Amino acid sequence: MVDFRGEPFNASGQDFKVQEMNPVSENREHTNSVDALSANPTDRTQYASGSHDHTIKIWDANNHRCVKTLRGHTDGVWSLNYLQDGRRMVSASVDGTARIWDVNSGQNTMTLAYHENKVYDAAVNDAGTQAVTVSSDKKIAIWDLRNAN
Repeated sequence: MVDFRGEPFNASGQDFKVQEMNPVSENREHTNSVDALSANPTDRTQYASGSHDHTIKIWDANNHRCVKTLRGHTDGVWSLNYLQDGRRMVSASVDGTARIWDVNSGQNTMTLAYHENKVYDAAVNDAGTQAVTVSSDKKIAIWDLRNAN
């Protein structure tokens, strides 16, 4: 619990110490700020990061090494979300687009281009049939992915 003075207490009202930790690993393979992170929901050994270097990197969580770099955005990646199947992900970028990726091949399979400005976030429903994007153009766009060619 936290009292109104902002001091931490445990359930019995006694002070407790907040543990500080150090990372177990660090890497700097992106060449600009890292702005997005997503864990694969079906494969605990995989996560992805998005960067202002215009790339998405897929990481092996066991050894913290990059196993694949996805390229296609022309500006920074601000949001990443794996789809429920763990085989695809959606990204949002300053370039004004959202993209759906096949994680295994590293290919961009769909580009959602509608917004006039930066796309801050993108998400896909659990069924994989709809996506939503939000942008600095003050618009929320809803996409019917079943109509994709």
